[in-house]
Amino acid sequence: QSFPRIMGSGSPFKTKQNRIDIRETISLCIAAYFAFPLLRNVIEVMGELANSEIVLSGGNKKTKDFIRAWFKKIGLRTLSGCFFREYFRSANCFIYRMDGKMSSGEMKKMTQVYGSEGNALTSTIPVAYRILNPETITAGGSYSLNNTIYYKTLSAYEAAQFDKLSKKEINSQLGKSANVLDNGGQKDIQLDPKNLTVLLYKAQPYESFGIPFAHGVLEDIEAKMEMKRLDLSIARTTERALLHIKVGETATEHNKGSNINPNTIAALQGLFNNSSVSRTLITDFTVDADWLIPDLQKILGPQKYEQLNKDISVGLNAVIFDTSDSFSNSSIKLQIFLDRLKEARADFIDNFLQNEIINVCRGIGAKNYPKASFSEISL
Repeated sequence: QSFPRIMGSGSPFKTKQNRIDIRETISLCIAAYFAFPLLRNVIEVMGELANSEIVLSGGNKKTKDFIRAWFKKIGLRTLSGCFFREYFRSANCFIYRMDGKMSSGEMKKMTQVYGSEGNALTSTIPVAYRILNPETITAGGSYSLNNTIYYKTLSAYEAAQFDKLSKKEINSQLGKSANVLDNGGQKDIQLDPKNLTVLLYKAQPYESFGIPFAHGVLEDIEAKMEMKRLDLSIARTTERALLHIKVGETATEHNKGSNINPNTIAALQGLFNNSSVSRTLITDFTVDADWLIPDLQKILGPQKYEQLNKDISVGLNAVIFDTSDSFSNSSIKLQIFLDRLKEARADFIDNFLQNEIINVCRGIGAKNYPKASFSEISL
């Protein structure tokens, strides 16, 4: 077979029956995130830098004041932080909207503030958002026609809770198109596309899932962790250093190398085997002792990690944690790093938050929609 290593690496996408998923790859990347400090630090720094303050422009003052209050209601700062962490960690962010009804007092207040000029105000607006665990998501439907249907696999506990709910209660919580399906002994929820926002990192239009950006360095991370495990094992054996004792004279033409007193050897062995007495050794020039200690610099030195560290750093574009590059190369990498953050921020605003702001404004009868944007990234 041509290119066996490349072909043998396989596809991160797994197909079973009429479903496709990327759960195994996501699970590996999340495990690496918890186990490998550099990967975790890169993801956390990217998330913290991307998650700056959201500002509103346009619209009138009353509308912006209401939207800011709504931001606090849904916990937008926490939501955006969780989004960026999931976006950079698994590359697949599924945001599910929970709608709720406003009380009559709130409705009256909204009616007074936003006279709808004959247009009826709706009593339902988004009140909460949940980021779903991508390890529980599968996809079905017409992939090539961009008509993907997503399903969430329920745990045993979740399935038991849903068994207690009526169809009406399920639709009230998860949307009218949400259905609980039996999938080979497991229960899945067919997620309502009207309530679901899917944001994928670097995914093609025909792909139902994004590929985590750490996927390409998983083998390098595994190799480094294995080498560190071996180093630790070797370090545990260094305390077992050998004491080498030479007895007798150097071989000459006169003694033929046989000038060794067997009684001396036996006495030395007994002396060092007996741990109950203090060891005192008095000899003539024919006895020589030396510790045999391995060269730890050669065994545990950093040289063997250099290429692995470089490959991992390049794969993660860990520009903030890499001090080995020249200024020009670092500047280029930093620009790529910032562009990646800007792309994620634009995805969050343009494909999620701004659409939700419009839906809320329509729900309260406001006609002027404020525009949301992130404040500038400050390094």
